[in-house]
Amino acid sequence: MLLLDGVKYLLQTPTDEESFEATVREHAKEIFGETTVCFDLKHKLTSKTGIGSIPDAYVVDFSNPPKWYIVEVELASHPVDEHIMPQLNRFMRGIRNADSQKEVSDAIHSEIDENKMLRTLIETKIGSKEIHRFLSDLISIPPEIIVVIDERTEKLTEALEAFKYELKITELKTFVRENAEKVHIHMFEPIKASITQINDTGPSKPSSAALTEGVRVFLKYKANKYEGTFDITAKKITYKGKQYTPSALSVEITKTSRNGWRDWKYIDEQGNERLIDELR
Repeated sequence: MLLLDGVKYLLQTPTDEESFEATVREHAKEIFGETTVCFDLKHKLTSKTGIGSIPDAYVVDFSNPPKWYIVEVELASHPVDEHIMPQLNRFMRGIRNADSQKEVSDAIHSEIDENKMLRTLIETKIGSKEIHRFLSDLISIPPEIIVVIDERTEKLTEALEAFKYELKITELKTFVRENAEKVHIHMFEPIKASITQINDTGPSKPSSAALTEGVRVFLKYKANKYEGTFDITAKKITYKGKQYTPSALSVEITKTSRNGWRDWKYIDEQGNERLIDELR
């Protein structure tokens, strides 16, 4: 329990990995660092003999020198020796395969190329170097593995001591306010210790190109990703050649009652995921 100004915050254990992953995505900048971009790509890493597994995300750190991470989001309830450690070893077997390196590089480049704001941001970070070449060179370098978990157990710590690759682990705990579960606090040690507080300066304003051409937006639902273009003036999303209000499109895709303004997101000029509700 946390006690803040006399108010109790109770530890909340994640009920499933999907909701825990959503928390990690929401606070990716705070967890991985302000110089990073998190790519939520479910791209399988496969070894030359066909052994493979799918990480939860890939992170590119544009600091000097640049580096990249394979991210695995786990629950402490998962078996360490039967699930977590085999998963990590399959990642490293897969990424040693030059074909897998190229596939990851191409997948990240495709994600960047589809988002003009993100592409512009990255071009400013890497200078004159062509993005695809930058990624190819970077992915050829061995990555670090980052494990984000709700509790670092003694058994996990012991197992990781025998892991022969470079790895970082961060424990992410969520505390909810007593009698007000929508009010919460996340507690974790950032991957970059120099980052000490959440940057809450708000979203970057869309560029002039976004105002005329629309903003690339996306919805993630049940392991699927849906993409469209948001017209800031009309307040509508174009999806498969048709225009919808955000909520109407969310209902069309999920077949459930939804608030589309809280479903659909975009990537701002700093590489942060933002709700389109902030564009109203």
